[in-house]
Amino acid sequence: HSFPTRRSSDLSGKNLDDFWSFSFKNSQWKELRPKSNKSTIPAKCIKATTWMHPSGILYMFGGSCHGRLTSYFWSYSPGTLEWKKFGGSEGVPKCAGRFGQRGVASKGNYPGCRNGAASWIDQCGNLWMFGGSGYDNFSVSAFAMPGLLSDFWMYNVSSHQWMWMGGLSREEGRPFFGEKGVADAHNIPGPRESAMSFSYNHEMWLFGGAGHDDKQFDGLLNDLWMYTTFTNIIPTQGTQLPGDR
Repeated sequence: HSFPTRRSSDLSGKNLDDFWSFSFKNSQWKELRPKSNKSTIPAKCIKATTWMHPSGILYMFGGSCHGRLTSYFWSYSPGTLEWKKFGGSEGVPKCAGRFGQRGVASKGNYPGCRNGAASWIDQCGNLWMFGGSGYDNFSVSAFAMPGLLSDFWMYNVSSHQWMWMGGLSREEGRPFFGEKGVADAHNIPGPRESAMSFSYNHEMWLFGGAGHDDKQFDGLLNDLWMYTTFTNIIPTQGTQLPGDR
């Protein structure tokens, strides 16, 4: 199998738009080039959010292009070596999200411009995204400034619709930890960017990042969170976890 990747910048700090795949079988890199010079490709950007779908399609959202945050949403097909753009924008006041009603999918919903968001794919092939640094539901002014986000989204690749699943629709919020190891609908990780995200069985895990703690202090975080799409949530076993004091 090969894993496609886009490099974000070179040693000079300039953004790049080259695209590569790595073959674990052959231990070799291969640059993936469009079949035609007229092919549409994403702009040079950094810190975009990506998903590798079980179908083999690569999805990419947002990132910072030309020094501005974006909400551009792309897919890449290894079979055709072509990118496809679904939409998005850049630059205020176009960067505000449209959240709609929580838990209700709509073609009018979309996340705001951002970079550094965490991502997962669930067992049904839906794309999930949390937080990042960017614009919230209320960033409609030409003077709006980006902030750390804690909104939680799901994208259905079949219906091509975003759904706001939870978290705050406003930036710079505060986390609610609740009781450790006990699931609660009121729990919410704090706003952050560049967190580590991974999946295990039907669980989506989130660790650390740069963001706010429960006292609104900024810094590097080491909190560990788990979200499951099942309703019968099984709490984490044990009383001590790495990083506990």
